[in-house]
Amino acid sequence: MGRTGENITCSEGVLEEMQILPDFRDFVTKSVMRYMVGDWGEVDPEDAEHNRKNPRAAIGAYTYNGEIRIYIKSEFLGTTVFFPDEY
Repeated sequence: MGRTGENITCSEGVLEEMQILPDFRDFVTKSVMRYMVGDWGEVDPEDAEHNRKNPRAAIGAYTYNGEIRIYIKSEFLGTTVFFPDEY
């Protein structure tokens, strides 16, 4: 994957949480870096296979401290980081 110039945005909820928890901001940054190199995190095998075949329409899932789950999804206009209830 490893695209450059990718438009990456965060949902309002993720942005708010990053302001509250400084470590969460680092977690989001590291998760995006993992995602960009094809480490999809905690997705099921079917999603991982789909991601490998079509990385421009991929989804990744990552959990912060065993409590806060985020998703990262690529679509035509870019990549978004969001909470499960925000999609």
